[in-house]
Amino acid sequence: MRSHNILASMMMAAALFTFPQVVNGEVNSSLLKKLLGWEGEVKVYGQTEVVLKGGEKAILIAAAAFDQFSRAEGESQVVLYRPALGKARKISADASFKVLDLDHKGASELEFSYMFVGQGHFEGGHELVIIDGWKMRILHTSQRSSSNDGDVEADSPELHSVDVELVYADLNDDGVDDVMEKLVETKGSKVVRRSTRRYLYVGGKMVRQN
Repeated sequence: MRSHNILASMMMAAALFTFPQVVNGEVNSSLLKKLLGWEGEVKVYGQTEVVLKGGEKAILIAAAAFDQFSRAEGESQVVLYRPALGKARKISADASFKVLDLDHKGASELEFSYMFVGQGHFEGGHELVIIDGWKMRILHTSQRSSSNDGDVEADSPELHSVDVELVYADLNDDGVDDVMEKLVETKGSKVVRRSTRRYLYVGGKMVRQN
């Protein structure tokens, strides 16, 4: 059976782009439209509370605007709303995220996951960040990919992919959760390599150990 791998890539993308739970005191679509000056209908998919560096509480919102003429849905956006300032800004496009607190000091670390799908190819990855004001400071990045440069069998060795998962655990017993980057490389249906990279979260930075 021949495979273009496009459908599989789209299914993986759909699974990846999930949105967080709605929280109390939610920002509705009318307020978001006003804050950002968006035209047309605005759809809010989900939102969750986060804590910025310095302790300020804010809300991350996953939303999209519909074209007022064609009714086509625009690209999903991740929006940061800061109630203390009464302002909101777009900080990322088409990405899902997890809210973490690795050092247990209150400020939220965020794991953003993203994916770009094309003809027989997709690229994606994870970014671990902390938000300082309106800026996202990157602590760690990792990449995943899959490529198929032709119409080949799904189990052909020409189909090459590298999958990456971030796992969090205290690796040195200092009370801070660190990062393990688990990589699985496959060719066709065969796993050709598994590896783990370890990073300690020390002084607000990720320091590789192997």
